Amino acid sequence: MPFQMEDLDPETRAGLATLGEAMANLRGSRGISQHLLSRRSGVSQSSISRLEAGKAPWMRARQLGRLLAALGVGHREVDFEVPPSRVPARDPLLEFVYEMHRRDGDQV
Repeated sequence: MPFQMEDLDPETRAGLATLGEAMANLRGSRGISQHLLSRRSGVSQSSISRLEAGKAPWMRARQLGRLLAALGVGHREVDFEVPPSRVPARDPLLEFVYEMHRRDGDQV
């Protein structure tokens, strides 16, 4: 049976949507199309599209790292200091996204 997004808990779906929005904003702020990002990163355009739509729970940290590198996101742009979590065992990648939104003044 294929994986269904409905199989995920609401918090995970919300986190994936937040991650997708953050990646789309990063890509858009650099004026890079999904197609060009795909060519630069080696991640398929369809995978980038699904990630930005919040529908890529299978995406691995290695692929996210390649996308960030292709976007030219440097370590100085990323603050990995994570505030104490209200939810135990929250995924570190989602913590990264929450921190990005917090820095931008967005509510998560």
